[in-house]
Amino acid sequence: GSTADRALLSFIVAAAGVKFVVEMKQIYTQGPFKYCTESGAGRLDNFLSLLYFFALVGWLAAIGLHYPSAEFAFEVLVPLLAWGYMFFFMLGSQHVGPFIVMIGHILFQDMPRFFAIYLVLLAGFTFSVSVVVPNQPPENTARWLFEMSMGNGGGDTHAQDSISPGITGGLALVWTLLCNVLMLNLLVAMMTTTYENVSQESRFRWKLEKLRIILSLEGELTTADAREMCEKSYRVMRRPPVQ
Repeated sequence: GSTADRALLSFIVAAAGVKFVVEMKQIYTQGPFKYCTESGAGRLDNFLSLLYFFALVGWLAAIGLHYPSAEFAFEVLVPLLAWGYMFFFMLGSQHVGPFIVMIGHILFQDMPRFFAIYLVLLAGFTFSVSVVVPNQPPENTARWLFEMSMGNGGGDTHAQDSISPGITGGLALVWTLLCNVLMLNLLVAMMTTTYENVSQESRFRWKLEKLRIILSLEGELTTADAREMCEKSYRVMRRPPVQ
């Protein structure tokens, strides 16, 4: 690339390296357990900082070792993590913060429970369909059922290869009803409950996440920086009021 591109890349790598050193100091000071079990904005800051640094190092290593596929994968991942870090600052917004908390609850609490049930059903129906369609490998059957749950139809291959088309059609009908009606409505109900709970506590959530952002930023200060900030705050508080 050009000189400007190399300078920008050097700046990004240096900034990521400084941030990584700060995170390592936090791990050493707080301990790995406390560092990993922080909640809210603190956890987002910790994990995104480390993931971004390792993704950036992986990208540079892929370039140096001439692995185009790995380079492309890391090149896709790095900007996603970089822009994802904006959520850390947006959590402190009164209007946007509660929605980010809501998305986090849905992704990391509601969706895992939903997919746990979905995977159990998928495994059960895969083996049941494989009994009446023995010519198709289980992975093809699982993909066929998955495509049907996404509303894609899945094609007629399994119906044509089935020993008993009636049983196969019945299983497909039950699977479609379970996934597209019952499970989908269950997921919507779970997300609605999460939305209502977060909305009721939106003001409290906003203040809590704002406090976590401040504590996270303060945790990255050195002793000298913290002392200087306290001295500035003391001088501001002792300043006589303007007449």
